[in-house]
Amino acid sequence: MMETRLRHSPRQRVAAIWSQLSSGILSRGAVSFLFATAGVNVSNFLFHIVISRLLGPAHYGAVGAILSILSLLTVPVGAAQLAVTQAVIAHTENDESFSLSRLIWRAIVLGVIAEMAFASLTPLIDGFLHIGSPVPLLLVSAWIPLATVGAVLQGSLIGEYRFRAVAFATFVGAD
Repeated sequence: MMETRLRHSPRQRVAAIWSQLSSGILSRGAVSFLFATAGVNVSNFLFHIVISRLLGPAHYGAVGAILSILSLLTVPVGAAQLAVTQAVIAHTENDESFSLSRLIWRAIVLGVIAEMAFASLTPLIDGFLHIGSPVPLLLVSAWIPLATVGAVLQGSLIGEYRFRAVAFATFVGAD
């Protein structure tokens, strides 16, 4: 066995490794999802470089505070996405039907409730962070139902191993 391994050229070994990788989950579009996520991260980095130069320190600090709030809100949204992914996989493995429309309606209701809760906290958050206007925080609250529904849709696509569609949504939507 060892002797046959030594006779293979490096090109043949790389081809064999790639064949093993691409026959599994990577063949289902996970590589495109990886590149889309990397593209979003690079674009975020470039965004911060440009915006930090265009805005003054005070305004960039307000943008940073709002982006930090968005970052905190992505944790429960990501948990919802993971729960949907697990539910889709479980239903698929058991050959059961899965009602995506009912789940989307639940996400809309929960998203609107979370939006109203966040909007009610806007004066407190605005006073604490010294943003100067409640409008950016109200826009963040409007994002919550959209992000919740997006998490359900992306979670269901991941559960169905449709990574190319998720990659497109991630890159275009800059999730």
